[in-house]
Amino acid sequence: MRVLLDHDIPHGLRPRFPEECVVVTAQYRGWSDYDDDELLAAAEGTFAVLLTLDTNLVYQQDVSSWEIGVVIIDVHPIVPSHLDRHMEKVRSALSIAAEDLGTVVVQEDGIDLLSP
Repeated sequence: MRVLLDHDIPHGLRPRFPEECVVVTAQYRGWSDYDDDELLAAAEGTFAVLLTLDTNLVYQQDVSSWEIGVVIIDVHPIVPSHLDRHMEKVRSALSIAAEDLGTVVVQEDGIDLLSP
């Protein structure tokens, strides 16, 4: 599965993904200055899932109109050591989002599917 990390995701999380995930950062692709719609358009067709910390994305974009799953990480603080504790939920959310092309939110207490 190809996963795109939005510019707000700490790059230190890249090695913590399963081996079957090809994880690329928006910065590496030269997309770090893209607006949300530009990033979704660029990623669609190349990546299965966009992983972001942008909890407003679903209110600013009609993400269901894009052929890409979205995983939003909504846990705090946003530091690698804390995010590490939620990687099992992130892995599950990636699978759900890629399969359903939906939006999945990872929270302290679990994951929620916002849209299929």
